[in-house]
Amino acid sequence: FASDGSGSAEGFWLDRVLIRHGQRILFGYETNDLLREQVYTAAPAAGARGAYDGIPVVASTPVGYEADRSLEKAHRTRFAPWSAAWSAPPAGAAWLRRAYLGWSYGAPTEETKTARLHPEQEACVLHVAPFRGELRAATLFTLVDKIGVSGVSLRLRSPAPPHAPMGGRPTVSASDGVEDPGMHRFKLAGSGPVFDEGDTFFMCVGIAGVKSLPADDPNSLPFLHLPLTNVSTAAVAGAAGATVLLLRPPAGGAAVGPGGPESTSGLDPWAGHSVVLRAEFVQRPGPHAAPPAVPSQGSGGGAAGGFLAKGRP
Repeated sequence: FASDGSGSAEGFWLDRVLIRHGQRILFGYETNDLLREQVYTAAPAAGARGAYDGIPVVASTPVGYEADRSLEKAHRTRFAPWSAAWSAPPAGAAWLRRAYLGWSYGAPTEETKTARLHPEQEACVLHVAPFRGELRAATLFTLVDKIGVSGVSLRLRSPAPPHAPMGGRPTVSASDGVEDPGMHRFKLAGSGPVFDEGDTFFMCVGIAGVKSLPADDPNSLPFLHLPLTNVSTAAVAGAAGATVLLLRPPAGGAAVGPGGPESTSGLDPWAGHSVVLRAEFVQRPGPHAAPPAVPSQGSGGGAAGGFLAKGRP
């Protein structure tokens, strides 16, 4: 119990300890068992009795083995054979390729950034189709504080000015009053175009509707609060991740910027950051495409950890 070299406070110790069971002395100075470090290295055999407590050992390691106290297993690689067999899935959704576009949230705790998106603005991120396919679903992550927003929209746009919409009407996720979930899910299957491998397109999020609450400040502009994640290609034209802020004219109003009905803020409005928007991209085969070859069996060897016991040398 005494303090070691790393402690500054004074410790204490025990002396002349005596442990009895009835008249029998189990441990103590009278049996010449001075207090000292006890080294327990020998694995007791089944049936043996403890030196001090007399309790019999009811189990032990197999003959030829001892406890792996030095963790030798951590320095050994063990192998075991494995095999697997499966049937190729029928042609259909099960064998379609999938990819996930966009970026999850990532930022140092000492350098977090957010942005406020206002009406007549859309935050647009460039994506590249990894193969022939279409968007099935997308998820936008937001912060829950907002003013006057009743819905959030997602629209696909052309990367070329004036960034014309691709497909039909925008997909809308409700943001009812103070019940905004902070995460908006958009179902896009069948509502957008089919892209060929290498095609580029903008995914743009904006405010779909405005509805003020009685508690809202009438002098405040409605906004949607967005967390921003680090994206190294936010300022690289034509690269996946290139980010712009699209400026739309008010309904029935004149053009906002010099680019015509819709203009942008230019690349990288948030200095190396972009919105947290993830999308599932699913393969859309051509009319004569065949399912990819699926192996029916595999085998090999894999490393596995050792046991708690080792063989005696």
